[in-house]
Amino acid sequence: MKEKIKEKNHTSAQDFQYFKKRCLYWQEQLGLGQWEIYFSHIDLIDKRAISSWQIGARKATITLSVDWGEDKEINPINDEQLNRSALHEMLHILLAGLESYCDFYASWLIEREEHVIINHLLHAILKKIDQK
Repeated sequence: MKEKIKEKNHTSAQDFQYFKKRCLYWQEQLGLGQWEIYFSHIDLIDKRAISSWQIGARKATITLSVDWGEDKEINPINDEQLNRSALHEMLHILLAGLESYCDFYASWLIEREEHVIINHLLHAILKKIDQK
């Protein structure tokens, strides 16, 4: 039996434009207008998107990965997933101030708990929107 070769799953320039649009939407909704947001679209290893920031300058860069994994069925690229990733990264920026105060040795604990909070917020925000 021949093994099915899984097609690479890549975000397009159009996906990137939609992702940026959704990030800017969530920036406004979350009251993060004081932040200057930059965007990039490059390959990341084992991540759909990442954010980095300079807390004092209120500047952040959000990167959407070109590569979203091996399997389009497991990792679909669609508006819902792009919006979810955009909100996820903007929630990281919302919580950036907290993370900036963590002790270096405990930062992995803070990051883990930050993701718990983000996942709760994602669920609550997107559930509320779906009910409209």
